[in-house]
Amino acid sequence: MNILLVLNLSASVVRPLSVMNCVNVHQTITRIVEEANSGKYDICIICNDEHKISDPEFKYFPPHSLADSGDTGHLSAIEQKMKIPIHYTKKREFSAIFSSTNEIAIAQYRPEIVTVVGFTCSLDIVPTIFALIDSGYNVKIIEKCCGDLTEDRKKKAIEYLTFMGVPIE
Repeated sequence: MNILLVLNLSASVVRPLSVMNCVNVHQTITRIVEEANSGKYDICIICNDEHKISDPEFKYFPPHSLADSGDTGHLSAIEQKMKIPIHYTKKREFSAIFSSTNEIAIAQYRPEIVTVVGFTCSLDIVPTIFALIDSGYNVKIIEKCCGDLTEDRKKKAIEYLTFMGVPIE
């Protein structure tokens, strides 16, 4: 079983002029959908932030992706394009594994490999990769399917992951 783990497709991250707007959103989402439909994966897990208003993260970043805000309603267009089953989960921490339903969701599928893609590479993908490794999973990242707040942030995150020995396509 191979899993495609997609982080942060919430409107606060991918919509133009949103508070956490990433660069090259349209191209990255198109690549994520193409990757999901490549025949390499059995399931796609889409994991979005669902912050509480009291989240300490808001000391560093503007409030975004608030729980029960309807911030993920735009996902239906992406979902309609994917040809594999989708499992939705929520995260409340920088890592999409610790303190999230992903830990249980991923474990139930017993994957051979977890491929991680999505947005805020420097903030969420990096700690998620290391949490997966710490939990004993084989992981990889697909660089062209990742975005960040700036291209420089993404580049530095990819360089760090490369330095740490994470497989990158």
